[in-house]
Amino acid sequence: MLAISSDDDLTLIAGPELLGYFVNWALLGVLTVQIFLYHVHYPDDSLRIKCLVYTLYIWEIIQTLLMTSDAFYWFVKNLGNPASLVEYQLSWFNVPIMTGAISMVVQLFFGWRVWTLGKIPLLCGAIVLGALVQGWAGIASGIQLRELKNFSELPRLSPAVTVWHVTSAITDVLIASSMTVLLLKAGSTNEATKQVVRRMIQLTIETGTLTAVVSITDVVFFVSFQRMRHPFDSTNMLTCFPLPSAINLGKLYTNSLMAGLNNRYYAQHILARSEEPTSVSAEPSSYLSFVTSPGPGTTAFSTSDTSASGGDVENLYMRHHAEMRSGAESLQVRIPGRTEDGHDLIELRSPERAWKEGKGRSLGS
Repeated sequence: MLAISSDDDLTLIAGPELLGYFVNWALLGVLTVQIFLYHVHYPDDSLRIKCLVYTLYIWEIIQTLLMTSDAFYWFVKNLGNPASLVEYQLSWFNVPIMTGAISMVVQLFFGWRVWTLGKIPLLCGAIVLGALVQGWAGIASGIQLRELKNFSELPRLSPAVTVWHVTSAITDVLIASSMTVLLLKAGSTNEATKQVVRRMIQLTIETGTLTAVVSITDVVFFVSFQRMRHPFDSTNMLTCFPLPSAINLGKLYTNSLMAGLNNRYYAQHILARSEEPTSVSAEPSSYLSFVTSPGPGTTAFSTSDTSASGGDVENLYMRHHAEMRSGAESLQVRIPGRTEDGHDLIELRSPERAWKEGKGRSLGS
């Protein structure tokens, strides 16, 4: 057993590790609140989106429970025994493997959002490739760690860990920058719509930057601590210095995804409060006909007895990820107008796609 030379030495070893577990529980609490808000406001989301959300939540709960089990082993069962901190216990699974899987799924989801915005094959292909590479690199890191004796051999994982976090950071930056550019190209004459777009851009930059910075921080610390010696046995500091950022990276990704989904409520709220005249020329008593273009497993429907004002049409138009509710690939709005049958037919795929194609501007033409 390693001898503790001072209280400062014990703090140096156990402090960052214990702090990481505190933050992990806090982030799980934040995620729980976001899941509750999603459950309340979006009960009609498509089954595939619900499955994604609740599967990730269950996955995060399992990860926190496994981390808590490790913390109990290190700080309760082996209290006063710093040597036990080099034993990875279940960390080989709950940090690299579970985090790698979470980040891969979330990045693939955002890659799909970029596809709905611009449908640029090369860009979306790069995002998908980056997500798959970093995800499998994280899983490979966990498998390799399982074969090691303890944390003292962590430097042997340097190539896989470096590929994991560097690719993850590059993919995050690519997602954030591409979504920002595509949203900036949208344009709108309605101030409320502009406010919603600005909010989406701000959220995209904040979440993408946060996960990218954390990934880069992990790489920098991982490489730097290999050159720092342990105060007790002269091994590298990675032996007993699991980083709080690495422990909590997965929950940052999941919270970023939920923030994007729940942002739809903010968009609807802003549009509902807007008193500006809409760019749609429908009178308050106009009757609209809605026709969905179904995706796989969905059924087309239409109705002609829906009364809606222009503001309601704008609200429908701006509904964030409308296809999440119906599973439809597109939404057509028939407004009394100037065509042969006396109607204008407008097709809305998703809010972002409509902004990208400039179809939002065609509403006022």
